Amino acid sequence: MNQEEENPVEKASSMEREHMFEKVVTPSDVGKLNRLVIPKQHAERYFPLDNSDNNKGLLLNFEDRTGNSWRFRYSYWNSSQSYVMTKP
Repeated sequence: MNQEEENPVEKASSMEREHMFEKVVTPSDVGKLNRLVIPKQHAERYFPLDNSDNNKGLLLNFEDRTGNSWRFRYSYWNSSQSYVMTKP
C-alpha cells in the first residue's frame, strides 16, 4: 500500500454515520421467529431488494455507536409480506 492509499480500517472508523430510522421493538420481534420486522417504508428506502435478492436475501453489516459490529440476513418473507432481518 502506498502513502496515498487509505487504510480500510481507518477509512471505516472515520466514515460519517447516518441515522436511518427508529423502531420500537414489538413482542413479535423478540418471539420464536427470531426476526426483526423492518417497516416497509424504511425497508424500501434504505434496503431495496431486486428480484434476484429476494430468495436468499442479503447479508448486511452494521456498526453501532459503541463500535460493535452486527451482522444480519435481510430478506422479504412472502408468507407474511414483511421485510425482516434475521441471524445469518
